[in-house]
Amino acid sequence: MKKKYGVFDSYKTYVNMFIFMVIFYLAYYIIIGFVSRGLNMTNEEISSSKVIFYIQCLISPLMFFSLFLWQNRKKRYDTINIIGVNKKFNYKHFLLSILLATMCIVFFASFCSVFDKALEYIGFNPNDDIDNSSLGIMLLNLLFLSALPAICEELIFRGIIYNGLTEKHSKFGAVLISATLFALMHGSLQQFLYQFIMGLFLGIIVMYTGNVIYSMFLHFTNNSAIILIDYFSQSTTNFTTLEVIGSAVLAIAGIVVTYVVFKRMLDIKNREDGVNNSNVKYSFEEKEYMLIGILIAVIIWIITTISVFLS
Repeated sequence: MKKKYGVFDSYKTYVNMFIFMVIFYLAYYIIIGFVSRGLNMTNEEISSSKVIFYIQCLISPLMFFSLFLWQNRKKRYDTINIIGVNKKFNYKHFLLSILLATMCIVFFASFCSVFDKALEYIGFNPNDDIDNSSLGIMLLNLLFLSALPAICEELIFRGIIYNGLTEKHSKFGAVLISATLFALMHGSLQQFLYQFIMGLFLGIIVMYTGNVIYSMFLHFTNNSAIILIDYFSQSTTNFTTLEVIGSAVLAIAGIVVTYVVFKRMLDIKNREDGVNNSNVKYSFEEKEYMLIGILIAVIIWIITTISVFLS
């Protein structure tokens, strides 16, 4: 009989994710080094190359997908059932994923933009604006920055990590922890707040539907909307005091609406589960892997943050 993910597998997958990341990036930089020497390319030419940029964008999805396949092949998990792809398409869940993506963008995107501007005032300027200078580049961005991350990141964070966490955590706890790990994984101070909020919404949809396909769609919708808005606006944001207040009001409204929606979903799930996870004890090995994964994520997060301040 095929097994399901456990909480230990969730934390171990998180640690393995960083190991895979190091291996993939080392291989990438070694290959790029040989290629640049062979083509006599300067560092400036490499950093400005669109081909190199999209190769970099492929590394994380490739790493996530490889880890997902390796994890499941090694332990022969029932991945089809866990992901939920065998379930019948539900248009209500489809519409719910659109609603949650819309809520995330409308209520929180502008507030997080104000947060980004505040970081710039204290010297944090990562200069990672998306290049949407043409229709072709915008379509490539939809593929490399929306579709691939939506599929591959959800396989790990909602497919393995969230599902495993539900074994010894409440549904709310699993959503909260997986969202935190999701935000830490991106290793960016600037992205942390919005990625954490996104992680909550992605966890909510999987908690309610039991189907990672809908979180993939929510993820893709959110990323695509940001790219499309940037493409059609093509303007820098300079916030006035009124706009800052307005974004804060929207964020507060978003918290209230999200709480109501989340509580409703959680009540439904609690009735279905009937399980009390509050007294569950963890083994030393589980705690060890949890702390190792979080420690690695925080170290990467701190290093990238300091490097931006010093650049």
